[in-house]
Amino acid sequence: MGTQDGLKSERAPHALKALPLGALRGLGEAVRGDVSGLGRAFAIVVGLAWTTWGYVVGSVRLKLVRS
Repeated sequence: MGTQDGLKSERAPHALKALPLGALRGLGEAVRGDVSGLGRAFAIVVGLAWTTWGYVVGSVRLKLVRS
């Protein structure tokens, strides 16, 4: 099994399940009075958005170089 295949099976469930649950947990903590939960939720959302943006930009650049 190649590196990409091994990582694919871990990447999708984490990005689609664990990260949203973590952000929701942080928001719930903020509602219950733990203001730092809001920061954790924000960090998860920004981190995922930044990572997604980097992936998209990298993929586009790679396609441009190969063509």
